[in-house]
Amino acid sequence: MGNKSMLFYFLLILYAAQGQLDCQTCMIAAGALQYLLSNSLFQGTLKNYLIDICQKTTDPNYCNTIGSLVLGEVADVLQRRFVNGIFLCSRPGICNSAEYILEDFESWAKNALKNTPDYQIPIRSLNYLHFAQISDIRLDRKYISGASNLCSSGPCCRKGTPKNTSDTAGPNGDYNCELPLPTLRKALDSISQNNPDFIIWNGNSVAHDLLLSSSDRLNVIKNVTQEILNKFNSYLTPVFPIFGPLDCYPEHQYDFSADSYFLKSLTNLWSIWLGKQGAAQFAEKGVYSVQYKNTNLRIIGLNTLSCDINNFYLFANVTDPNGYILWLNNELANAEMYGYKVYIIGNIAPGSKSCVNSWSKHYSVLMERYQNTVMGQFFGGENRDEFRINKGYFSSKPTGIQFISPSLSPYKNSNPSYRIYQADALSKVIINYTQYRLNLTEAKPSFFQAYDFLSFYKVENMLPPTILNLSAKIKKYELLMMKYVTNKYTNGPDTPLGCKAQCLNDFYCEITNDRQEEVEKCQGIGESIKEFLLNSLYGKWTYIVER
Repeated sequence: MGNKSMLFYFLLILYAAQGQLDCQTCMIAAGALQYLLSNSLFQGTLKNYLIDICQKTTDPNYCNTIGSLVLGEVADVLQRRFVNGIFLCSRPGICNSAEYILEDFESWAKNALKNTPDYQIPIRSLNYLHFAQISDIRLDRKYISGASNLCSSGPCCRKGTPKNTSDTAGPNGDYNCELPLPTLRKALDSISQNNPDFIIWNGNSVAHDLLLSSSDRLNVIKNVTQEILNKFNSYLTPVFPIFGPLDCYPEHQYDFSADSYFLKSLTNLWSIWLGKQGAAQFAEKGVYSVQYKNTNLRIIGLNTLSCDINNFYLFANVTDPNGYILWLNNELANAEMYGYKVYIIGNIAPGSKSCVNSWSKHYSVLMERYQNTVMGQFFGGENRDEFRINKGYFSSKPTGIQFISPSLSPYKNSNPSYRIYQADALSKVIINYTQYRLNLTEAKPSFFQAYDFLSFYKVENMLPPTILNLSAKIKKYELLMMKYVTNKYTNGPDTPLGCKAQCLNDFYCEITNDRQEEVEKCQGIGESIKEFLLNSLYGKWTYIVER
């Protein structure tokens, strides 16, 4: 763009800013501004500014490699959202082609909670259901036993001769590295010995490796899928999979309007488990709702990239991305009407700091509304062994439990883990779960039963009111809190040696809140710089009403 053209567009924009314009002139000025901002010099300046912010708030290696690509997309997405004629000219009322309406969340919540039935204690039968949960496998196909577990940038354990024996990658894994294939096979062997009725697979099957291409990531998921199929009959032991942010390319980046190839590739791999209807849903929207065999149980698989605070495509539209909240509400209403019970699975836990606050608030209200329908929520993504209590938006009564499984991958400082749940075959209420671990410090480790929830925490059931009472005891007694914290960190190297007043309160706040903003209020802290910037850019849900 020449200097004269630049000056012309600048004057036109300045004229528009003075309020001396009608709708047509405003739209012309907006188009001029778009053209000006698409200039390569401006784009490069904006990208460098975003990279500078990135380096101050996250891993510099990420910012300088794949992050550079991501931040270029961020600049483009922000421009598409904020620098367009409809937005710039309709918001101040210059044009009346569309109206931007901020959501009144409390009104939405009150409407969603209308006709909420009273909480009903599930009636148990004499029959049981057993199923496995495996999450964050993060398979590293380049892992080499005997390589160095130290490197300048991950993943480590791929090359190099260690100077000290303590820096040597072991045959079963290393606390500073992702999962080797033999340990995945050990885990699947151990799971098969428990004869699960089905398996929940929560995604993040790909290692933390910024240089993996889209096809590389799909090949890893294909490898894991085949390993599972080699061990479990697809009909006798169906698997309910979902993907996580590390499975996407680039990591955490998922464009709801353009990722059809990714979904179709996964559908081809997983249709053997999802069935015709579930596969069709998944291929179209990245979510599914399927019936487990001929029972009263439905499994709902959620694409939690819709709430991933690091998915910058949400800048384009954070308002119910891809309509998932509306879809989930409809699925749960349908399940309630026909007497189904529901298990929800996903990677990112809505109660975690990785989930955008505006999305987790809506999800929480649905869990309150359908507390007699949703019998289990199963997530991963945190690498930790946790549970979070859903609470009523207006009442703060316990309405559900988010079960968060630790990772199978040992990175960082975790012992490889998976879970086996016991549920009532009729009501589908969760009765107990057993946590299995592999202790990497042992010479010849194998998966063992670390604890079962009822015995370990000395409770009679796992209903929300019981877990809320347990959390109060955990806060009160350091010894009980240390039992919880030891489990949280899988008895790995990061396990704290003690937990005093502030520590007790911080963990209590995490357990008893299902939205990160409420966790931070409870802990008496504010948002981090990164959280503040991202939540500010995402903003509130806003509906565009065309006239």
